[in-house]
Amino acid sequence: MNISSDEKDEETDEESVAKITACDTRYYGDGCLGCGQSQKSCYGGCIKVENETDNMNGLFYGSSDSEEKYIGCANGCGGCVGSGGIGAEMINELENITGVD
Repeated sequence: MNISSDEKDEETDEESVAKITACDTRYYGDGCLGCGQSQKSCYGGCIKVENETDNMNGLFYGSSDSEEKYIGCANGCGGCVGSGGIGAEMINELENITGVD
């Protein structure tokens, strides 16, 4: 999936940029011989957010079985850190908007 937004607030003249390109792979795991399996997800992508409160530019990856990680720069700091699930939240919102299940 790929989405991009570039807006300008006419009152404050502030620009807001949000771009995400991601892949969400869904699969079934756990259970035995197809019984009791649950849907799982493995995802990764690129994210760029620039607005009055946030500035992020980097990569994120995670799965339903592990904590999401973010690699890049965020608000002046760089490195590899736990993201709090921002990538997964954006993917879920996009899937809901587009009707992808």
